[in-house]
Amino acid sequence: MSKYFFILVLGLFTFSSLMGAIFYVDDDGGQDFTTIQAGFTSPLVHSGDTLYVYPGDNYGPLSIGNRGLYIQAYQTTGIEISDDDTDVHCIKFTSSCNEPTYFVGFSITGGDDTNGGGVYAGVTVNRSIYFDKCEFTRNSATNGGAMYFSGTDDNCCHVFITNSEFELNSASS
Repeated sequence: MSKYFFILVLGLFTFSSLMGAIFYVDDDGGQDFTTIQAGFTSPLVHSGDTLYVYPGDNYGPLSIGNRGLYIQAYQTTGIEISDDDTDVHCIKFTSSCNEPTYFVGFSITGGDDTNGGGVYAGVTVNRSIYFDKCEFTRNSATNGGAMYFSGTDDNCCHVFITNSEFELNSASS
């Protein structure tokens, strides 16, 4: 009996140590960060960690570097990652990462750029990106209004989209 109990406890410890730290983002303050970008660039946050984001006015634009995080709207959906300026992506992935990045429950809206107004990852970015329960709305670009990913067979993004909606996005070519 004690042998099985030890295995169970060891298994739970191993599982919990594989889960990353949890941080909270609230643009009103009172949490770990006031922006998602601050969470991505903080030395306290590492690949595999989670950012729970409270409702707020505007959490974009985002420049995502070499960390794979789980970013989820906290207690609601439709938190907006937007950009009101022209020639800026709402979310831009700037480097490769071995850990996946997840966005869950966000509205990605108002991006405007040459390639991928809403989401963009260039030819040098090799990573897995997941969007679940996201809305892509009113993004525009010359190529790929809502999102644009470029790459080669050896260097590309692996993008997975589930339970998400695309509405009023436009591309001119």
